[in-house]
Amino acid sequence: MTSHRNSMRRAVRIGLSAALLAILPLAGSLRAAERVEAAASPDRLPDLSMSLPTDIVIQTTSAGVRRLQFTTTIVNIGSGPFETRASRRSTSVPTMLVSQRIYNAAGGTRVHDTSAVARYAGDGHDHWHVQGVAGYALFAPTGKGPSLRRDAKVGFCFFDTNPYRLSLPGAPPSRVYQQSGCGKRSSLFVKNGISVGWSDRYPWNFAWQWIDITNLPGGEYQLKVTADPNGNFVEEREKNNCNWTRIRFSGSGSSLTILDSGWGCALPGSDDPPPVGRVVIPPRDGS
Repeated sequence: MTSHRNSMRRAVRIGLSAALLAILPLAGSLRAAERVEAAASPDRLPDLSMSLPTDIVIQTTSAGVRRLQFTTTIVNIGSGPFETRASRRSTSVPTMLVSQRIYNAAGGTRVHDTSAVARYAGDGHDHWHVQGVAGYALFAPTGKGPSLRRDAKVGFCFFDTNPYRLSLPGAPPSRVYQQSGCGKRSSLFVKNGISVGWSDRYPWNFAWQWIDITNLPGGEYQLKVTADPNGNFVEEREKNNCNWTRIRFSGSGSSLTILDSGWGCALPGSDDPPPVGRVVIPPRDGS
């Protein structure tokens, strides 16, 4: 009887060993298949840029403050959406931490943590703004040296406001990201985004959509607008985030002339290296 039991145990062990030997190649194949699938599912990254500013005007307040005001539009010409998600633990925390959600070709996602924050804006917008999504600055006509004046607006609640180039692969025919994603004062979570081929427009008469030019001498200047000036977000390309407009205005009044404009983060005449990578295609609204 004992000999029979030992024989049975040996048979079971042999069977288990054979099963393990059969499973190991299969597990290796599954891991290899996962690696191949991951390699075959690259990120679909956004590609942020700015259309040239429009509606450039000078207005003087009753207090004598002169403002250079203009309409700006952040566009996404990448292969994937530009999406952020911001959250906080409780309503007693005044800011939200911001992460970027990155999609891949297989429909999966990954999270990129950023150093950006979101703040509630009670300036008539009454919703949450992600800080540092765009920046505006005024430079000397030579393009050399630091900026002379900078923007008043620092936060943005971005969503699909206008079609930009719906012929781009993956561009949805209708809005995906809505203003409702901007949240309200009591929100613990907000989601913002710009779909492929869509844009987020900020009209010239929105709150803080200006550069203070009070006491700035009349003459020529270069207005530069930049998407993601702090480099918080992952994109397909980083060197096509800017454009510039050369303008002339007097030391008083509202007279203003647009002299020239173009794309690139290096201003004409500056000592910066020329922009690298794809040049932004000039915008054609609704195309």
